Amino acid sequence: MIRNRLSSTVSLAALAALLVAAPSASAQQRRPQQDKAGETIALDEVTVTARKVEELAKDVPMSVTAVTGADLANTVADAPNSLTRQVPNLHYSNIGDPTQSNFSIRGMGALLRPLNSIDSTVGVTYDGVPTSLMGAGIQPLDIRDVEVLRGPQGTLYGRGTLAGAINYISNEPDGTYEVLGRAEIGSHGYRLGEMTVGGTLVPDRVFGRASLRFSNFGGDIRNGIIGGRDGDQKLSAGKGAVRFTNGAGTTITIGGFYNNEKTNIPQFVLRGMAGFPVSGTDIRQKADREIAGGHVTIVHDFDFARFTSVSGYQHVDAVNLADSTDSFLYSRFLGGTPAFWANPLQDKGRLHQRENVFSQELRLNSHEGSAIKWVAGLSYFRSDYAIERNMKSSFSPLANGDFNTDIATNTYGAFGEASVPIVDKLTLTTGLRLAHDDQRMKGRYVANGSMPGVPFFNQSNSYDDTYLTGRASLSYAWTEKLMTYASISRGHSSGGFEIFNTNAPLGRAEKPFEAATSWSYEAGVKYSSLDGRFDASGAVFFNDVKNGPTFNYNPATATFAFMPYDYQTKGFELEGRAALTDWLKLRAGVGYTHARIVNVPLTDAAGVRSGNVVPNIPDWTGNLSLDARYPVTLGRFSARLIGRAEYQYVGSRASDPVNNTRLKSYSIINLTAGVEKDNVSVYGFARNLLDKRYEAFASYLTPQAIGVVVGQGRTIGVGMTVKLN
Repeated sequence: MIRNRLSSTVSLAALAALLVAAPSASAQQRRPQQDKAGETIALDEVTVTARKVEELAKDVPMSVTAVTGADLANTVADAPNSLTRQVPNLHYSNIGDPTQSNFSIRGMGALLRPLNSIDSTVGVTYDGVPTSLMGAGIQPLDIRDVEVLRGPQGTLYGRGTLAGAINYISNEPDGTYEVLGRAEIGSHGYRLGEMTVGGTLVPDRVFGRASLRFSNFGGDIRNGIIGGRDGDQKLSAGKGAVRFTNGAGTTITIGGFYNNEKTNIPQFVLRGMAGFPVSGTDIRQKADREIAGGHVTIVHDFDFARFTSVSGYQHVDAVNLADSTDSFLYSRFLGGTPAFWANPLQDKGRLHQRENVFSQELRLNSHEGSAIKWVAGLSYFRSDYAIERNMKSSFSPLANGDFNTDIATNTYGAFGEASVPIVDKLTLTTGLRLAHDDQRMKGRYVANGSMPGVPFFNQSNSYDDTYLTGRASLSYAWTEKLMTYASISRGHSSGGFEIFNTNAPLGRAEKPFEAATSWSYEAGVKYSSLDGRFDASGAVFFNDVKNGPTFNYNPATATFAFMPYDYQTKGFELEGRAALTDWLKLRAGVGYTHARIVNVPLTDAAGVRSGNVVPNIPDWTGNLSLDARYPVTLGRFSARLIGRAEYQYVGSRASDPVNNTRLKSYSIINLTAGVEKDNVSVYGFARNLLDKRYEAFASYLTPQAIGVVVGQGRTIGVGMTVKLN
């Protein structure tokens, strides 16, 4: 263990020493500088829209990382895990169910499982439209870049957040002619087909863009009970947008998307079993999610400001069929042979979730280049959520019967932020958000008669909350290439009702949980070299969270428990890029988070103690990548040798608030190498080259019986892209 810790520390120290740049990848990029021979030896400048206007990332007084669509090429079969491994202090807890898996930033997140679909610890938006957790983590199709904003948000966006925000920004239908095709084939039945088309429909007036993607992964976890392979994933996705412009400062963009995922990821694989990983489910599980939605964005430029209206709608339909007693895990836990627990008619759960989300945002903001940058707006968010749970258990009275819950939520908000120069080079940025939540819950329970308890139970309740959040920062531009800043912000994650109606078999009504709040402090620096060949950014932070929601599933009793705790996180992140030569570029990042639970009473029934590690938060995260585009000439033949090498590190994590066990640290190496000739490239790839079967999530029963979600293993294959423009 000491050797592993030492190796990890040395690796991360070496990684930190290589950091010579700002955001981990370029978002929208400007034309790089060239040397006298015309060869590119400088980095593309990074521009982001984190503050609702396009500006250089080095001028934004907050910690922002931008990852481009090209950087996401390796995420198809393992999204969104691959995304988070490219961003320091961003983590994705893969529970095996896309409607329950969740993000955390700087140690703040749902921690185990979200209490309901509108958990706003980390906000996720697609082209300016907020989504719920039911819609988060979908495939990044035809994405220009992803911006990760660390720290509480809300003064710039319609919904407030506790930890930060993740903004997916699509390539725009701007009239650029482009036809892009991509195909890949690899091990474990991996297949990918993708096409994007963009161009002008009516000259100077109407533009369009559309994309389709189909992918398949056949699974790489052997099932020791019913045979075959688990861990399979199938995806069908499409998106499109049309933009209308009148040539007089008004544009209307109408977009839509569809995403259909079918997955079978075992949630309770026995840790340490011979031949690990081996699934012990006695049925073919499924976690299917279908999402369809659209948005209408209207932009008009007035002389004094830009007006934007964003209307969004999303429908989510998800069905889960689960075996709650993995045969190998429960034979280790309660005794008996695996065959004893292999009963396809018992200890099963079927969940059907549906949600309709509507959002509307109206805002005014200053024009780009204004001396005073400002934004002000109004927002509305509506979620209608319903879940039907049919549970059968041979040992838990709380996991039998039909549990139905309906939750309707409205959030109204008004927000604004302004950046005002105080004196030369010193700028003050302040913002506030006033919001109101109201939530209505109805619960229905009908027993199946197999266990003691009430035969049925109906309930209804409501929750309301009005709250104020905000942020303030001071930034100082020492030169055009060097800026420092410090900020304080107030975060908020909405309260309400949990979705599982857990206490209904006992005839107990569910009580609403209170909102989580935080005070966050940050100081940072951003730098770029005079010759444009490298840039760097870094930040230190401290977060004090009250009433952080923790919602855990206990496989021993097949029940859910809500456990709110205070906790604190502190740490840093350091990121960088460098143009090493005209054909070789480096990108790197490292993050550290020290997260501890605090203020726990000694009488805590769950056994949690002050000083325990916050669960599912890696202490260290790191990434390093090299991109090569080397020109070669053989006679009349000229081409480029292309390659990309990625190293991604995720540190150890506690499994739960009690700290019963830890998930080991792991490293992922991805390699891509090929040849590019004109608009055609052919390449080979190895993702997770060393076949690390890392543990993404753990459920503790006893020291000998621990169930884990296992990460995807090695995938090797070949691919080709064709681009016409």
